[in-house]
This record gives sequence, C-alpha cells and structure tokens, in this order.
Amino acid sequence: MEKRRDRLTMRKCICILILIFLLAGCSDKKKSLDLESIGEQGIKSRSAQFGDIRIYPDDPTVETVISLSTDGQILEGAKINWYINDIKEESSIGLNFSSDALRKGDTVKAVLVKNGNTFESNELTVRNTPPAIIISELLPAKPKVDSNFTVTISAKDVDNDVINYRYKWTVNDIFASEMPYLNTELKSGDKVTVEVTPYDKDGSGKSVRMTRKVLNSLPVFSESKPVFEGTLYKYQVQATDPDNDVLAFKLEKGPEGMTIDPASGLITWEVKPQDKGYHDIEVRVTDNNGGSLIIPFTTRIGFQ
Repeated sequence: MEKRRDRLTMRKCICILILIFLLAGCSDKKKSLDLESIGEQGIKSRSAQFGDIRIYPDDPTVETVISLSTDGQILEGAKINWYINDIKEESSIGLNFSSDALRKGDTVKAVLVKNGNTFESNELTVRNTPPAIIISELLPAKPKVDSNFTVTISAKDVDNDVINYRYKWTVNDIFASEMPYLNTELKSGDKVTVEVTPYDKDGSGKSVRMTRKVLNSLPVFSESKPVFEGTLYKYQVQATDPDNDVLAFKLEKGPEGMTIDPASGLITWEVKPQDKGYHDIEVRVTDNNGGSLIIPFTTRIGFQ
C-alpha cells in the first residue's frame, strides 16, 4: 500500500514540474511578443516623426520647380533651407524651390532645421536642357521643279550652349541629303520633306518636320516670226514646259479660216485680200497636269 502511495506522489511531482515548464515557456513567449510589438511601434513612431525627406523630380533642369516632401511630422516647426552646390540660397525657404542662379551641373538639396537638429534631403544634379526650335520655315513656299530648297531655323538653349542642327531630306519618302539645303532633280507632284533636329554638346532637342509639294510649272512662251508662202500665213507657237509635260495648243481667238495644229502649235491661215489689216490672236497652251497659259499676240496683214 505504501509503495502505491509513493508512486502516486511521484506522479504528482512530475505533473507539477511539467506544468511549471509550460507556464514558464508561455510567459517567455509573451514577453518576447511584447518586446517585438514595442520595438515595431517605436520604429513606426520615429518614422512618423522623422520621415524620409526627399526632393524631386529626379532629373531637374534650370527651369524646373523642385519640391520637397516627407511622410512624417518633421515639417511642423521646422525651418527649410535650400542649398546650391552646398551654398545656402537665402531667398528660398519654402517647400518649392526655383532660382535664376541655377546652372547645368549644379547640385541642389534641402536641409531642415528643427530643435537644433538638421535633416538633409537627397541631392539632385541639374541636367542639360536640350535646345528647342522656335521658328522654322521651308523655302520656297511654292516650289517648282527647278527650285533649290533651304530652311530658315531659329532655336534657343536655356543653358546658353552652342546650337547645331542635323538635316534629313527626303523626296517622296526616299532619303536625298543631309546638307542644310536640297538641290536635286525634281518633277511636278514630288513631295519634299526635311527633318531638322537641334542639338548641343550634351543632347538633342525635338525635331521639326516640314513638307512641300512641288507645284506644276506653267508652259513658257517664246516669240517667233510669221512666215508667208504666197498667200499662206504660218506661225509656229514656241512653247516649252519646265516639267517636260506634253503640251496641247488651242486657238481661242483669231480671224476666220485660221487653224492651229493641237499637237505642234503650228498656225496656218489662207489669207485673202479682205484680210488686210491687224488681227488679234490668242492661243491657249495647256500641259497634262492642269497648267494653262494664254498667249496673245497681234499680226498685220498688208497687201501692195
């Protein structure tokens, strides 16, 4: 009986020891969780109070307004100072910064002063501002097949860099030249395009494209002298076309009996005695692209 009582007592002791172990483990885990929670809250609290100080955008130019942001409460009661190349800019103290003193390559940062402590932002470097074309014109405004094309260009560079230009000429979308001008064989209806790109030593600006369509040229008239063969009057209308278009001739006005060959422009007329005197004549010359020219002249018929 006694042995049995001892065994029960031993079992009770073991159970008590196990229970003590379990309680101690739970207590340590709870303490660990509490410490972690306090640590996270402390970090969050400090982050809220002294949040990241950042200025943006990341690639400012001399014309950019730079802004300051922070996700904490550090701005409350803080003084904001701006620095160019680590030299304080006395005229700027707010959240936004711009200055006529900025130059390409300068560095900019913001420094907050609060309760005797200073907090610096990231530092930005002012990048190049590419040149910008402000005036562009493709000349001539009404080009013909024998025209030489040129470009009038004006651009500005806020960094005061030297401006150069790249040219790309195409005729009917086929590359033609990279010169500042275009002098090539053209025909009526051709599409001439030039793309001009401004650039400085650090980068290229936006290109401009200009296009002109080569206009049809009117036929050109040259004077000639009439010829008499007995009583037959002949006059060859001399006309050429700069575009090498096929020409057609039509007699718009003339004395009775006068005719013209529509293909060659040869006028013929069987003159009669009653035709003595002055006669006004008009010939229309047209090309196959809609060009039309009226040629007026006067002829005199005299009989002895």
